[in-house]
Amino acid sequence: MRLYWIQDGLSSHWTPDIRAYAAANNIELVPTPTYASYLNRIEATFAAIDEFVCKNADYLDWDAFGHALADHVRHRNSPAERERRKIDATKRRQRRAAKTTTAPKLAA
Repeated sequence: MRLYWIQDGLSSHWTPDIRAYAAANNIELVPTPTYASYLNRIEATFAAIDEFVCKNADYLDWDAFGHALADHVRHRNSPAERERRKIDATKRRQRRAAKTTTAPKLAA
């Protein structure tokens, strides 16, 4: 069985040691396209943490930051929030589909 390992182009992810390990263990290293961080699923999670926990924040200490981060993760993982995101995603897909399936208007 061959494993395909998808990773960004950060130079530390592509060292000779990592390439040798991958070759020895039947792992294919697959780079994401340059300037395509939106394809990396973890980037969306980090963007939300940055937006809702880090931006415009001035925590008194690391413990306060840790509590804010834990609160954010708890909120994002709550059943109500997960359901809301699922509904929002469905609505976005429906709007996109409606835009692409409308027939072009013919000139009279």
